[in-house]
Amino acid sequence: MNYKEIFQELKNKPLARLYLLHGEEDYVRGKALQEMKRRALEDGLPEMNHAIFTGDTPLATLDDAAQALPFLAPKRLVEVRDHPALAAAGGEEEKGEGGAKKSRVDPKPFEAFFAHIPDTTCVVFTVRGTVNPRSALAKRFAEQGTVYEFAALSESETIPYIVRFAKEGGCTIARETASFLYRYCGQGLGALEQEMAKLCAAAPQGEVTQDMIRLMCAQSVEWKVFGLLDAVFAGRADQAMAQLCGMLDDGESPSGILALMERQFRYMALACQGQSPAQLAAQMKVQPFIVEKAARQAQRFSPAGVLTFLQRCRDAGLLFKQGAAQERASLELLVMQCLEASRG
Repeated sequence: MNYKEIFQELKNKPLARLYLLHGEEDYVRGKALQEMKRRALEDGLPEMNHAIFTGDTPLATLDDAAQALPFLAPKRLVEVRDHPALAAAGGEEEKGEGGAKKSRVDPKPFEAFFAHIPDTTCVVFTVRGTVNPRSALAKRFAEQGTVYEFAALSESETIPYIVRFAKEGGCTIARETASFLYRYCGQGLGALEQEMAKLCAAAPQGEVTQDMIRLMCAQSVEWKVFGLLDAVFAGRADQAMAQLCGMLDDGESPSGILALMERQFRYMALACQGQSPAQLAAQMKVQPFIVEKAARQAQRFSPAGVLTFLQRCRDAGLLFKQGAAQERASLELLVMQCLEASRG
């Protein structure tokens, strides 16, 4: 179900007793929750009819809140944020004896609670991140309530939001520039809305440019790694090391940088096998511009050369896991080795 269909349901269908809202896109998930709050409470005293719980709240407490009758409102809204049982359901299920999968959370108490929710109450569980739909608890939500997943938007889906943010902020932005902002700052509409507010404040009634974005906006770590690899492949050692040290000094995780480098080398290796960027993007479930970048970079090297980069990353990863070297020193050595390999 796409976002348009979700909001059509929320506006036109009666609210259900139970919802699970999860996924990577916090901004749209928050808008959906606002619509549910509007439908449930209308003008009816939110302080009396909207109960919010965070974290590991006992089910007995949630049940008490759900059983209370709404006061001068169509429904009572009980919001449960980031319950750890759902955080546990986000990953893989544990394996029991003989390798059989078992749930890390007993769903039976939740099932009893769900069945006890009165028609006068709407209980909404919200989770930052994705819940594994195969987990036992997620299946109970799907059976007894409504589950909406708010997956990260693609570039083409995000651009209209950026254009709208610009209009709301009193400035304009071309679609090409909006695309650059998306790639430069990373995904997430909440962060992009804040960046657009900052840009519009600097360009009241004017047009936002790519130069303004470079000057004023925070780069995503992904974009920084792109810049690092561009410097490596161009043989610019000073620029590459300055980029790496800047990321580390800014608090970026060495293991996170390594993972992004290895990912890009892996996409380059796949591109060397003749797969198109569109095929790779669909197969790897990433944005097309990421694999397009890898495909262009791969053209500069032989398949054996790309595999050399990939092996360097994997060797560094083993050192990280074994604790055999300081992570920062190991990552700096990796970049120097990649510079040498790119010159060869």
